[in-house]
Amino acid sequence: MKNILIGFMTILFFQSLYAKELSLNYNDYDSAHSGDKKIIFHMESTKAGLITTSFDGVVKEGSIVYKEEKGQYRDVVIRIKAMSLDTDNDARNEKMYEETLTVKKYPEIIVSLKGPIKFNQENIAIIKIRGQEYPIKIFMRESHNEKQTLISGHSNVSIKALKIPDPSIWIASVRDLVEIKFTFVL
Repeated sequence: MKNILIGFMTILFFQSLYAKELSLNYNDYDSAHSGDKKIIFHMESTKAGLITTSFDGVVKEGSIVYKEEKGQYRDVVIRIKAMSLDTDNDARNEKMYEETLTVKKYPEIIVSLKGPIKFNQENIAIIKIRGQEYPIKIFMRESHNEKQTLISGHSNVSIKALKIPDPSIWIASVRDLVEIKFTFVL
């Protein structure tokens, strides 16, 4: 039993050296929108069939765990607290939490990329949303300066393809396409 415990502790020790974690933890919409680590989703709605408006949503709370070895990134897991999504509009947020994402039943959105991550091209990831998993494509870039590494990218997802209930209301129809952009400073 002692040897098993020592072996388990050794594995945990080396895994902790190998895996790295970034946290998203913002108190408000503006901080999350302007932070150096951010995930922003862009949507549009058309009111009365005439006027199209757009809005951004942000992730205020989440984590990114990844492994880096010899400049290669792999085993990336992004965990988003669904209740931390914020569109800077209380009524829209409430509908998103209660009807569209059902956050009490599905408190997390998880995106996983096995890797190795390929930069300047699309990568296939798995998103788990509302308890179901779906493949998505994520385009990623990497840039460096003398102090830090910047990972950025984008993904376009379909509300219908992810089987998310249509958030439209009688006076405003929401576009099916959701544009997601992210930036992480390492």
